[in-house]
Amino acid sequence: MVNISGISDKSQQVNPVKKQEKADGVFQKTLDNAIATKAPQMQKTNAMQLGEIRTTNINPVNFTSLDIAKKSDQVLSMLENYSNDLLNPSKSLRDLEPQIKQLKKDTEELMEGIISSDEDDNIRQHAAQCAMLGSLEVMKFERGDYV
Repeated sequence: MVNISGISDKSQQVNPVKKQEKADGVFQKTLDNAIATKAPQMQKTNAMQLGEIRTTNINPVNFTSLDIAKKSDQVLSMLENYSNDLLNPSKSLRDLEPQIKQLKKDTEELMEGIISSDEDDNIRQHAAQCAMLGSLEVMKFERGDYV
C-alpha cells in the first residue's frame, strides 16, 4: 500500500486547529459597562385615575312578548322548512348546513329573549319548547344522526 498511494504508515500531521484564545474578561467588561450606564429617568407626570367607562347611549334590550312570539314563529317556520328539505332526496346535508347555522343562531336569540323577559309564563313556556326543538335538531345535525 505504501508503494501505491505514496503514503507512509506514519500518519501525516496536518496543521493542528488552533483554538481561539479566550478573550479574558470581555464579557465582564461589557456587563460592567452596561450596568454603569444608567437608563434615562422617566419624568413623573400627573395622570387622572382610570374609572369606569360610562355609557349613555346604550339601552338594555328588553324582549317583549311580541318579540318572543315572532322569534318563536320564525324558529318553527325554519324547523318546518328544514324537515321538508330533509325529506327531499335531491338536497344533501351540505345543502342544509346554512339552514342549521341560521336555526342555531335564532334558537340562541330566542333563549336569550326567554331568559331576559318578564312576560307571561305561558308565552315563555311555549317559546322554551320551540327553542328546545330547534336546539335538538341542531344537535342531531351536528352529531351526525342524518349521515
